[in-house]
Amino acid sequence: MQYQGFGSPQANLIIYCNNTPTTSLLINNQIIPICYPDIEKINADNGNGWRKIFNVYAKLLFEIDPLKFKSWQDLRNDFLLQSHCNHQLVLNPDSIPSLNNNTLQILMGKTFALTHYNETQIDWIEPHIAKVKDENIFITPYFDYRQFNNKKIKNFAKIVKTTIN
Repeated sequence: MQYQGFGSPQANLIIYCNNTPTTSLLINNQIIPICYPDIEKINADNGNGWRKIFNVYAKLLFEIDPLKFKSWQDLRNDFLLQSHCNHQLVLNPDSIPSLNNNTLQILMGKTFALTHYNETQIDWIEPHIAKVKDENIFITPYFDYRQFNNKKIKNFAKIVKTTIN
């Protein structure tokens, strides 16, 4: 599998995205931790779309488990994709590995998901949320405020909590 991305190499939550920002931080076949100034630099260099991806990611993590944070912004600034986190953002993978059931995997966007799975492998839980049959892999809307709004994020977080508890 060819991959690159951000976060903890020992993650139990992996989000896959079919885009890659322009940044010198990426290293082929490695997941590297980044900090908030890196996120700000990626946002500045690549535009509003990446700001939305990072913000929706932080909102989702906060809804699943806020940990010690008072807001999703605090989680984003002090935890998202850093060395001590338990999650990853994998960019443009050529395949999606079948991992153990303790690892939650999320594919960002239906179009991207259908490049890796066909409709017969997918169970639609709701119009915008699906699960790959016999895998701990979910499909969500692309991480954009219009496609994956706060209501959908909260609803998906409830589904995830039910799955992991």
